Amino acid sequence: MSVVIPGKDKIRERRPVYVFTAQESTLKKLLKNKKSKLITLEVKKPVWNAEMKACVLDFHGRVKKTSAKNFQLICPKNPEKLVMQFGRVDEEHFALDYSAPLCALQAFAIALSWFEE
Repeated sequence: MSVVIPGKDKIRERRPVYVFTAQESTLKKLLKNKKSKLITLEVKKPVWNAEMKACVLDFHGRVKKTSAKNFQLICPKNPEKLVMQFGRVDEEHFALDYSAPLCALQAFAIALSWFEE
């Protein structure tokens, strides 16, 4: 999964993204202009753990239960920096951690959209 969000301007305010027609969609803007002020985030790929004989992600103790809903987002330009992580804590609760360039609303919207897959 990839996530595309608006970048920030010189005074560190979020740039508005206006879409008036289907020909001006955010995705088409991204594909048309690689230097656009849009930021692309990618899902971090799990790594193989020979001891567990499974692919795993390190949630730094925040996620307690395995789930298909668990994921982490990274910026492809800096794959070591975790931008967002979302995962199951118990049967009814999830943990959501995020950092810049995401705001709370964007992180929450991304987490909600993950449930639709």
